Amino acid sequence: MSYKKFVFALITLTVLFVSCQEDDTPFGDVFAPTNLTASVNVAEDLSGNVSITPNAEFAINFHVYFKPDADPVVVSPGEVANFRYTDTGEYSQEIVVIAYGRGGSASSISLSIDLNVILNNRPRNTAKSCGCPWSR
Repeated sequence: MSYKKFVFALITLTVLFVSCQEDDTPFGDVFAPTNLTASVNVAEDLSGNVSITPNAEFAINFHVYFKPDADPVVVSPGEVANFRYTDTGEYSQEIVVIAYGRGGSASSISLSIDLNVILNNRPRNTAKSCGCPWSR
């Protein structure tokens, strides 16, 4: 019985010494994104479509929050984030753009846009008039 305990203890100690190695992963320098800008394009057709192209140095990706408490639109550098506002009327909307860099470092800007949204929700008459009672 003691032989089994000795072998078990020896295996346990061997596994313990082999698995306890120090992690030496080179991470590199951590740079927070700088010179964060965003170009905004609001559609002039009163549809509520908005496009944002964020740009920053040392950025890995961008989170664009078009509405508070909403999920962000995540884009990479050079990509465009699109969103459609569906609240009818004239109003201002704040948009937050967060640029994330290496190591979780982040920079952010806040933009304010003026919107005038008119949605046409009238149903379309797609039935063709053939003189039949069901197509009227």
